[in-house]
Amino acid sequence: MKIYVDFNTMQTEVRERVFINTMIHPGLAEELTPGMPVNIFDECPEVKAVLEFDSADGTWYAVPDWSTRRDL
Repeated sequence: MKIYVDFNTMQTEVRERVFINTMIHPGLAEELTPGMPVNIFDECPEVKAVLEFDSADGTWYAVPDWSTRRDL
């Protein structure tokens, strides 16, 4: 699964996770599961990542594996 993200959201995240805005992806939240491998991308890079769910605030995050980065 490929998910569009804003990599700038990592700047506010201590653990270097990327916020997944499920509001701009209708129905996406129902398809996600913790530990699920995904590809995240924005205008340039695409990176393999693993999903995490933060139950404290109900937010999905992707933990990128930067060794898999490729420029689109």
